[in-house]
Amino acid sequence: MRYTYIAIIFFIGLFIVGIFFRAPALIQTFNTNIVDTVEEVPTSTTAFVFGGGMDYETVMSKMQRRRVETAVDLYKAGKVETLIMTGDDGSFRGKNEVDAMEKLAIELGVPPEAIKKDGKGYRTYLSCLRAKEEFQITDTVVISQQFHLPRIRFFCEGQGIDTIGLAADDKEGSSVFGKVWGMGMREFLAKTKAWWQLTITKPKT
Repeated sequence: MRYTYIAIIFFIGLFIVGIFFRAPALIQTFNTNIVDTVEEVPTSTTAFVFGGGMDYETVMSKMQRRRVETAVDLYKAGKVETLIMTGDDGSFRGKNEVDAMEKLAIELGVPPEAIKKDGKGYRTYLSCLRAKEEFQITDTVVISQQFHLPRIRFFCEGQGIDTIGLAADDKEGSSVFGKVWGMGMREFLAKTKAWWQLTITKPKT
């Protein structure tokens, strides 16, 4: 009986370790259909702009600002008709990403009527789920940094949304810490969680 118990624990552990290393590799296969310039993006009805955090209550992070700036360039190039800002409305982390994103886009020349907001996109998974269920999106451009886009495409394609990713990477580049943590360990863990969410738990909130 004791050996049976040990064997069960061993195989459960093996399964978990397998997921831990296999899931990020699987999601990284979605590192396709991603472009670096506005000119490479085909015309579409919408672009989803993913929130990237607020440094202070009224000051957005550098990553989030680059996402909005890239989205504005896309809109001004006539590639999309509507920008959908998806992120936190302040209810989750206490800082309103979507209002700040909308405000910046308007300041940069996008008319208010060309902007929609999804203030309940607290996580990447929820943003893609809500794109399908709340906005009835079937194809869209998704805008974020390069390291984030495979995970976004994994979630959105898993919801049946055809996507092309537009990278909003900082032209000045990231710090060494940012590359190691943001594009390394943090994203590795996030991809493992992403597989678990889309495949196993499928949360609605």
